[in-house]
Amino acid sequence: MGTIICRAENAIGTIEHPIQLNVTTAPTLKSQLKDLEILRGQDATYSIDIQGYPIPEINWIRGNDKLIELNDKYTWLDDQHRQLIIHNIQIDDEDEYNVRIHNQFGEVTTKAKLSCLIPPSISPATMNDTILQRGDEIEYQFEIEGRPQVDIIWLKNGKELKINENSNYIFTSDKENNKEIFKILKADGDDQARFTLQIKNKVGKSEVNINIIVKANLQFIKTLSDVATIVGQPITFSCECFGLPKPTLITWYFNDIEIKSSAKYKIESKYPLINLTVNKTDLIDIGKYRVVITNDEQTIESQANLLVQTKPKLEGKPQDAQPIIEESARIQCKFSGSQPFTVTWLKNNEPLILPNDNIEVISEVETGIQALVFKRVEIEDKANYTVQVSNMVGQADGKMSLTPKGYFNKSINNIKKIFFLFSRN
Repeated sequence: MGTIICRAENAIGTIEHPIQLNVTTAPTLKSQLKDLEILRGQDATYSIDIQGYPIPEINWIRGNDKLIELNDKYTWLDDQHRQLIIHNIQIDDEDEYNVRIHNQFGEVTTKAKLSCLIPPSISPATMNDTILQRGDEIEYQFEIEGRPQVDIIWLKNGKELKINENSNYIFTSDKENNKEIFKILKADGDDQARFTLQIKNKVGKSEVNINIIVKANLQFIKTLSDVATIVGQPITFSCECFGLPKPTLITWYFNDIEIKSSAKYKIESKYPLINLTVNKTDLIDIGKYRVVITNDEQTIESQANLLVQTKPKLEGKPQDAQPIIEESARIQCKFSGSQPFTVTWLKNNEPLILPNDNIEVISEVETGIQALVFKRVEIEDKANYTVQVSNMVGQADGKMSLTPKGYFNKSINNIKKIFFLFSRN
């Protein structure tokens, strides 16, 4: 196809004549249109490379029958319309685009799909730190966008959260309104974390972080309690506390002097449990122990007393009594050990109600003597008596007997006196 020139020459001159040779053919395509995926807001370009004569006419069609004409949306790069440009791609531009190429000898068509891509985005894109009180409920809502549809992942401190992993968390995907909802039913210490909503598709990914701070008043769940022990034994003061933020400093004091960990003292803190162990207690360890617990916002303290004692011990032999009827009598025992004592008297292993009009109870703190003084002994006072002496660390018993005597002889003497009076009369 082209121009052919016929030329004749002789000695006198030259003559030539052009002849136009046109080879007619039906339109042909060197390659088919290809599907396009274009980011929203950018331009899409479809190009075709054709052959054919006469020069084919090119018609671009959207969908099945909508003929594309020149306007602000569609333009061509040349007069033959071999390249279609679709400007400012939006979701509404998604469709199938066809091109029909034809002349008087035939036609060809090709088509391709146009897809609008949207990078993932989240609104709001940033969140301020959230401060909650323990037990609070809170809900977060986010609008999400992305095309193709995004994959959604929730993370807690960088670790993926399964939707049904924690009953305290509720995740809702409202796909109709493009919303993601996260709800905490009852905030607690475990919820103090960085939560991340992450969405992604083939175009990219986006994420937003939620930093949650949970607070609760620093308080004791269990306070220190007084402890009594015997010399040489270890003891442990124990308390439990709760607070958010968690305690950052724990200090122990003995009689207002700070205690440090040593062979004598062992300090342990496994939140919420806090312990102080005093090894091999002695009398010098008697006193007030105090723990002071601090976090970044509050300070609390608790105190208790340590009493180091020796157990009651019976010293010597109990003192029995064999009194004359209607005379006074005294039974007693002597005890050593740490005061104060709790004293209980038994008569023939039954509790003796004391004091009463006939019996005086004697308890000497300095000497440790425990005694019963009978003002007037009667025959019914005859019994085995037990005194139980106890303190906070132990108990000791003393057993005594009261055995009245002379009752029969006294009765005979009284009979003789009566007989003498009658004989005189």
